[in-house]
Amino acid sequence: GCAVCCGAMASSTLQLRALLYAVLPSESRFRSLHEVPNYVEKSIPFFIGFIALEFAVSWVQRRKLAGRINDGISSLSLGILSRLPECSSDLVLRYFSSLGANK
Repeated sequence: GCAVCCGAMASSTLQLRALLYAVLPSESRFRSLHEVPNYVEKSIPFFIGFIALEFAVSWVQRRKLAGRINDGISSLSLGILSRLPECSSDLVLRYFSSLGANK
């Protein structure tokens, strides 16, 4: 119903405000580290949406894409590379924990 729709909208506006550092202290206080949301993961859809919006506005205004495609690809690649250390450390921890479980 409406409560579900309004809750989802409130959640997405909170995510957008968190991306723009526009949250109240009461909305960004957590009791433990495990309660803290993964802000990077939650900001990815907004980041991609803003990139698409930039290209769309540029296309409408000048009938050509903003910037160069290689700049966009390199920015996205660096964003992906910045996430690799976290992913690789996760894989290493899982590997070693599975070795310990087999003994």
